[in-house]
Amino acid sequence: MRPHLLLAFGIAAWHTSQPGSQSLNPSSGRPSCAERRAQDTTVYSITEVSQPPIQRHRTPLIVPGLPPQRLLVVLSLVVNSDGRVDSSSIAIAQPSNTPFDKFAVKESKSLQFWPACLNGQAVRVRVDFPFDYEPLIDAR
Repeated sequence: MRPHLLLAFGIAAWHTSQPGSQSLNPSSGRPSCAERRAQDTTVYSITEVSQPPIQRHRTPLIVPGLPPQRLLVVLSLVVNSDGRVDSSSIAIAQPSNTPFDKFAVKESKSLQFWPACLNGQAVRVRVDFPFDYEPLIDAR
C-alpha cells in the first residue's frame, strides 16, 4: 500500500445577512456584479463587501509523500476583481509547519473565484483561505 494524501481545498462559507446583498444570477450561477469590475485598486476586507468571493472549482488533488495525518494551513490572499488570486499577496496566516505550507502557497496561485461584490461592482478583497488535507490510502 502506498500512502497518499487527498487535498480538499475550499473556501470557508461566508454568508452575508446585509440588506442589499448581491445575489447569484440564476442563469449563469455567477454573481450579478461579475461583469462590472470596479476601476479602483482598493483592497477591501471581507466585512466591507456585500457578497464575498466564491470559489469556482473544488477539485481534490493527490499529494504524495506527506505525513499521514490531517493538516490545515490557512492562507491570507487577495482575490482580484477578475476572480484571480494576486500572487504577490499570498501569506501564510496559520501554518501547519509541514512541507504542505509551501505546496498550499503554490497551488493557491491557480485558484479561480467569482469576485466579491460591493455596490454592484466586482472589487478586490482580502480573504483567509483554508487548505485542508487528510490521509487517503491507495491500495495499489
